[in-house]
Amino acid sequence: KYTALVVVDMSNDFIYGAGKMAPAPGAPPTRFDKMVPIMVNFVDICRKVGVPVFWILTHHGPDIDFPAYKSRHLRQGTTPDNREGTIGAELIGALVPQKGERKFYKHGYDGFTGTDLDICLKNRGINTLIMTGVRTGTCVDTTLKRGFHLGYYIVLGADMTETVDEVEQRIFLERIASSYGLVATAQDIAKAWGVEMD
Repeated sequence: KYTALVVVDMSNDFIYGAGKMAPAPGAPPTRFDKMVPIMVNFVDICRKVGVPVFWILTHHGPDIDFPAYKSRHLRQGTTPDNREGTIGAELIGALVPQKGERKFYKHGYDGFTGTDLDICLKNRGINTLIMTGVRTGTCVDTTLKRGFHLGYYIVLGADMTETVDEVEQRIFLERIASSYGLVATAQDIAKAWGVEMD
């Protein structure tokens, strides 16, 4: 009743497409690919037990990017992925929001800044966030820390978040466990609800 699943940046660019974390065409599956079926299964479980699902996506574009974000790309000589209006910025096909599940569009790392996420969570009486998605050390990290400082209890889905580097992933999980909340697998969370994952 008081818990929500927050899914961060499971977009085509980040998982399959032109995003910097996506593999080259023809490359073997990445850890991002491998987390998708776990996410799909867990989203279904949340729906069955009545845990609401909130979707956060990144949209970039000249009129909506924060100035500091634009400056970073200028310094690095890069262009943003997840461009507004492109297929790359949409959720992957395996994850389809159901009626009543809200989507929020951020223009930087934090899912709370510039969105109505906090208002919607509070209006539903949510006090605990199960954080999932990519990239663990940037967008998931920034959003969960903001959530923590806004007063939410944090649970990080250990096998439902990913980043490009295995060592970075391990360090991040350890840091969250020590300072911000619980770290648990999808199976652990489902079992706490009395549900077995497929």
